[in-house]
Amino acid sequence: MNKVSILKEWSPEKLGASRALVHTLRYKYLMGVGTDLSPLLSRPAEEVFKTWDVISASLVDLGRMQGASADSDAETMAFGELALVLDVPIQNILGTHAYDVSFPNHIGTQPGRNGSTQVTNSYALVDAIYSGVTKSPGKKVAGGFNQLCTPMELLGRTARVMSNHNEVLLVGRPHINIYQGLGVTSPIKVREVWVLSKTQDLNRKAFLVSKAQQIMAINKIAGSPKIIL
Repeated sequence: MNKVSILKEWSPEKLGASRALVHTLRYKYLMGVGTDLSPLLSRPAEEVFKTWDVISASLVDLGRMQGASADSDAETMAFGELALVLDVPIQNILGTHAYDVSFPNHIGTQPGRNGSTQVTNSYALVDAIYSGVTKSPGKKVAGGFNQLCTPMELLGRTARVMSNHNEVLLVGRPHINIYQGLGVTSPIKVREVWVLSKTQDLNRKAFLVSKAQQIMAINKIAGSPKIIL
């Protein structure tokens, strides 16, 4: 399959109701202050994502989220405990990987105002995408980060390598033409917020629910957060 054919398998109709692309937040970024506090707690996600070159997400399958424990994310298939369920235009998908590839999301940038980023080296990101240079010194992803597979292939590979979670790289900035015939990248939106509670600590769980409600209010999402585990 060529890349356009693969990307069409990522359409909402093909993904189905039980699978979703999620961007997750770890506990420390919900508790932190200053640069450790996620801008997604104070600004609409669509607005924040437009300022990020590449967003790390994961493909999760609700049918496989069983038996999560407090010290492992293997059963949740996600990196953090709070999941923003994304509506992603297929042309925004840059790469699909069966494990966390430590993508250098902020390479060539520095923190800007209100959670945004300012570009300091416009070539660094493109170089990283093609070279596969990761956050970890001396480590590379063979073939670069812009590799694609279908959702079913990704879930199968994730299981085979016994990875805690996969990593799907999404282009956040709009109006970028990546794939001929698919148009330019478009804004990424949040449609739901899930609590992937891997803890039996009721106070921690209540805190996660309150943060989920906060994000839903900022993004004008009706209803209540979904508690998955």
